Amino acid sequence: MTRHNVRIAHLYLLLFLGGLAGCESGRAPVSQSGGPLASGRTLFGKPIVAESTAHVTRVEDGDTIEVTTDNGDTLTVRLESVDAPEGTEPHSELARQALADLIFDKTVQLLSTGKDGRGRTLAFINRDGLDVNSFLIENGFARHFSQYSTDVSLAQLENAAREKKLNIWADVEPISQTPPTGSNPRLSKLSMLAWNVESDGGDVQVLAEQLKGLSGHTIYGLSEVDGKAFDVYQQALGDSFKSIRGTHKHNDHLQLIYDTDQLELLGWNEIDEVAGIQLNRPDRAMRSPLLARFKQLSSEVEFQVVLNHLARGDDKFREQQAVGLQEWGRQQTLPTFCIGDFNFDYVFATDKGNEAFTEFMRDNVWKWIRPAEMIDSNWYDENGDGVDDFPGSLLDFMFVAGPAKDADWNCQVIVRDGDFPDTAETSDHRPVVLTLITD
Repeated sequence: MTRHNVRIAHLYLLLFLGGLAGCESGRAPVSQSGGPLASGRTLFGKPIVAESTAHVTRVEDGDTIEVTTDNGDTLTVRLESVDAPEGTEPHSELARQALADLIFDKTVQLLSTGKDGRGRTLAFINRDGLDVNSFLIENGFARHFSQYSTDVSLAQLENAAREKKLNIWADVEPISQTPPTGSNPRLSKLSMLAWNVESDGGDVQVLAEQLKGLSGHTIYGLSEVDGKAFDVYQQALGDSFKSIRGTHKHNDHLQLIYDTDQLELLGWNEIDEVAGIQLNRPDRAMRSPLLARFKQLSSEVEFQVVLNHLARGDDKFREQQAVGLQEWGRQQTLPTFCIGDFNFDYVFATDKGNEAFTEFMRDNVWKWIRPAEMIDSNWYDENGDGVDDFPGSLLDFMFVAGPAKDADWNCQVIVRDGDFPDTAETSDHRPVVLTLITD
């Protein structure tokens, strides 16, 4: 029997024993007041706004299903307070199969708490008296979605599953409830720069010299990098710097350069898809967000950086990318930084961006670290009259999520003598820098 089949068989055993012993995941849901569950009551701290029965017709992943209601409607349902691995994440198929074995082609009770930002029904699922949501967390098939649920009992179920190394936690070290003596759980000195170097509008050697003048940062996120400039830009920053590179059909790449004296690269990939939302096209005509996970050597804290250059000429696809990044961001538990050229067209005078900006900022998943002084980050002069067509606007941003929200940050748009208007040798963007404020 394969390792996967052993785990699924174990799931059925848990179901049987839960029914006999009345364990947490085998109990029928009850309200916090102890009475029968009904609309207007709460479950795991969430108000139940509606109840219905439905037949499960599809299990998309470990926390998303499709159902047909009694009146024939098709609904996409996102399990409330649950976050399962999906896509290319480790154990995503294990999580999906566990949920399918529990409820696929079965009639269930939906205890709805409302809808999420994508219009999906959020619900606790009851199958023959089994609370499926808490069962998945308790038995290590999903995480407690702590960003949207503060319920202590669900958090305790996840911690117990981690300690027992159940299923998705099998290859993860158990979480210590208290940091080791002398450990530093916070990031120490950290600074990162994001800059669109305009691959088709600048001279590589000139820009490399300008990069040398911008030394002193831990991470450099460059967008619109010509393929032949990768090594030039990396070498301009010194021998201790290495880089990872994104792919693009039209030789207009992302490059993340990092200081190996300060950071250890733990892994990286391009984010092509999040929860069924495509962030690039099959022909790589757009740029997938470039994700890197690091460990800071001085503090031993792990964190991740996502470098972006969202679509410019396709408003709808840019909105789709923003929705995907927002959904990805809500899943993160590490300190997370989302940086680069987002093409959000934020205007100082109105304090508003375009629709993609609105989608990205929904639900406060990401915290925007606003520049200390609002300075135009892009020069655009279509008719060549020497006047910026869009003064007082930003395309380039620094966002944080997860524990990084709790730290103090400073953001600056870097102004250099003669940078605007740009020339045929220089970039039409200004660099933006994010710096951790330390005691």
